Amino acid sequence: MKRIIRLTEGELVKLIKRVINEGEIDEIDIEGTYLEKPNTDYYRKKHLDDTFVKDYGNVFKDEPITRSEPYGLKFINKGKNLYDVKFPPNFGIRHFPSRVNFEDGGLYGNEHYGLEIPAMKKTNRGIIKNVDEILNDWGVVIETEGEPRNRIHFIGGLPSILMGTGLGYLIYQEFIKYLGWGSSTSNVSAESQRIWTKLIKDPDFYSFYIDGETSSRIFAIYKGTDKDIVKIVDDNYNDVNFIKFDKDLLNDYPELIKYKKNWCIYKLKKLWKKL
Repeated sequence: MKRIIRLTEGELVKLIKRVINEGEIDEIDIEGTYLEKPNTDYYRKKHLDDTFVKDYGNVFKDEPITRSEPYGLKFINKGKNLYDVKFPPNFGIRHFPSRVNFEDGGLYGNEHYGLEIPAMKKTNRGIIKNVDEILNDWGVVIETEGEPRNRIHFIGGLPSILMGTGLGYLIYQEFIKYLGWGSSTSNVSAESQRIWTKLIKDPDFYSFYIDGETSSRIFAIYKGTDKDIVKIVDDNYNDVNFIKFDKDLLNDYPELIKYKKNWCIYKLKKLWKKL
């Protein structure tokens, strides 16, 4: 026998206000999503004795919390949505500088004595290379599945000697700026999970989250893109239980409020089931 629940007009108003107020957020609420608990021990489990993070720390640690200018990275389309990542000529010396000021030049050789040069390390093959040579020889490649989702895959990642410096985050950030927007789903690696947890709070981007029947997705849209931002949301509004926006996105594009009512209906149904 079904229960009959009677609510006064005042109680119904309070219930609706509660649902609406829960949707007023400054940033995406990731509680209960696949981004809620990133693997914070990811780098602690790695051997860091001869890596750049030991000497330089997280070089790009401010990227997720500040507005930034382009770094000069270029993305060369190889076809089938595969892109080679090319770094500017001064990248190594700008972000990983080293000055040879000891008597015999050490790893660097006497010919570099007194000069500021890109930092060098021995590779796992025992070959001495600077940052730019390591990146160019590795061949950094990144992929998107294409529009409308632009889901991103970081194929092969980075050389382990550069992990922990924030360079992976920088590449994601610059690639999303290049594309205009990007996305991730619940089927991600621990490192991608860490990066996306930061991306959705980065002031360079708007973000929105879709909970769906078959998958959940998180999106980052570059605030400086010339793409139609409302159309990006419209084109990805499918397989949706509910959708949530960060506050900046709703403030700058209030027409997206049309989707918020669906979130309210979803929450009302869940609350109703609990009564």
